[in-house]
Amino acid sequence: MCVLSVVSNPRWLIWLTAVIIVCLSIPSAHGQDTSFGGWRQAGDDLELKRVIVDPGALFSPEFLFVRTSLRRYRLGVVRAQAYGSNKDSVKTLCKKSKARLGINANFFDEHGKALGLVVSRGNMYQKVHNSGKTLTGIFQLTPVGISIVHRQDFKPDAALEAVQAGPRLVIDGEAVHGLKNTLSHSRRAGVCID
Repeated sequence: MCVLSVVSNPRWLIWLTAVIIVCLSIPSAHGQDTSFGGWRQAGDDLELKRVIVDPGALFSPEFLFVRTSLRRYRLGVVRAQAYGSNKDSVKTLCKKSKARLGINANFFDEHGKALGLVVSRGNMYQKVHNSGKTLTGIFQLTPVGISIVHRQDFKPDAALEAVQAGPRLVIDGEAVHGLKNTLSHSRRAGVCID
C-alpha cells in the first residue's frame, strides 16, 4: 500500500497526493451540522474547510477540503514496505512517517498491491498501468514542480514522486465529458492544483 502525505519534518519533507485541495466525501450523521463556512487554520500554511451538502438529511455527502501553498511542506509518496509492512492504514502510515496529512494514492488489488504507477524518492516501484478508463491521471512532482498529467504524457526520468489514479475529472479548468455517472455512495478522495 502507498499513500501520499504532507510532512513538516524540516530535514526532508515527504509529499501528499492532496497538494492544494484534498476532497473526501463521507456520509454525515443525522441531524449533526458540522459544516463551517470559511477556511480555518489547521496549522501554519494548512487550512481546512468542511461542507455538508444537506445537513438535515440522514446520509448527506460531506466534503472536507484541505489546502496549502506548500511553503512549509513537501509532497512525498509513503510506501508501507518502507516501514516493514505490505499494507497499513493511511493513519498508521502518517504516524510512522510523521506526515501531517495523508490520502490513499492508488487503487489496490485483492492482495493490497497498488495498481498503477508508484514513484518514491526518484525510484519507480510500479510501472504505469496503460489500459482501462479509470487510471488516466498521474499526479507527479518533478524538478519543475507539481502537475497532474495524462498517463500517456508521463516522463519517467523526470518524476521525483508520482502516483497513478483517476479518473481525471477536470483538465485545463474544464470538466471531462463522457465519464460514467454512478450514484453509489462511498468514500472518495481527490486532488487538484490551483
